Amino acid sequence: MATDKNDKKKPESVRERAERAISEASKPAKRPDEIKTDAKKPSKLRLRKGEKKDKKPRRFHIIPRYFRESFSELRQVTWPNRKDTFKLTTAVILFSITFSALVGGVDYVFSIIFKRVFLHG
Repeated sequence: MATDKNDKKKPESVRERAERAISEASKPAKRPDEIKTDAKKPSKLRLRKGEKKDKKPRRFHIIPRYFRESFSELRQVTWPNRKDTFKLTTAVILFSITFSALVGGVDYVFSIIFKRVFLHG
């Protein structure tokens, strides 16, 4: 079977990594002779012009790891279309109005009870 050039491995999301870790943790412990190492071979680094091969790779990045991983996660998000966005926004606004009316009503009832019991009592 020939492999297609477009068959690139999709970057693994944080959720997928967590699910894989949970599934691996739930498996029974292996005997020492069954343990396989998952150590990756060191990747070949591209050298810049004038850079020597024996030079250590840079460990400092301009963009911190957190932001690099956040941007890679954002690329994997399936964003809603305009119609779905409008529906979801309307649902949030209606819920907010309903919840604030409920809290306001409970506050009003408690204020009346408080005034009658403690202030005129």
